[in-house]
Amino acid sequence: MVLSLLALFACERQTESGAKPEAGVKSGQDISVVETPRIGFKAPNFTLKDLNGRTVSLAALRGRVVMINFWATWCGPCKVEMPSMNRLYNDLKGTGFELLAISSDVQGEKVVRPFVAQGRFTFPVLIDSSFRVNGDYGITGIPTTFIVDKDGVITHKILGPRDWDSPEARALISRIMSSKA
Repeated sequence: MVLSLLALFACERQTESGAKPEAGVKSGQDISVVETPRIGFKAPNFTLKDLNGRTVSLAALRGRVVMINFWATWCGPCKVEMPSMNRLYNDLKGTGFELLAISSDVQGEKVVRPFVAQGRFTFPVLIDSSFRVNGDYGITGIPTTFIVDKDGVITHKILGPRDWDSPEARALISRIMSSKA
């Protein structure tokens, strides 16, 4: 458990090659070194269950701007940013914006459901207790947020908590939403 926590908070490292993330491993590269998603490249697709048992796929959201937030119930900074995420989501839902909060809790739904209920969060919460999607996105610390444009391309990777209800955050989302798909 301690090792997994250390790994989760290790320093962020990203390769600088030009290979697309979905290509995974470059020719001649050691198979254990896999590229993490980068700005300007397609976001890796994933399919996870939400708290209502519905299957949610990133690919199904093509044509919308998607904010993907990796978090956990035990993460203090995650708890701080979630109310502002909820306000942003409630204000923008139905306008071509989607927010997917991917929980990194090993205990899964057992701890996530009461946390979400207590916070009265209305945005979709997905469970990744196997850390598969966390691995695909190269998550080394939480919260980490990716903004994906209408074409499925990562436009921003944001490390650490933010006030998602701030004028700056809203302007960022608005700018991405108004860009041509």
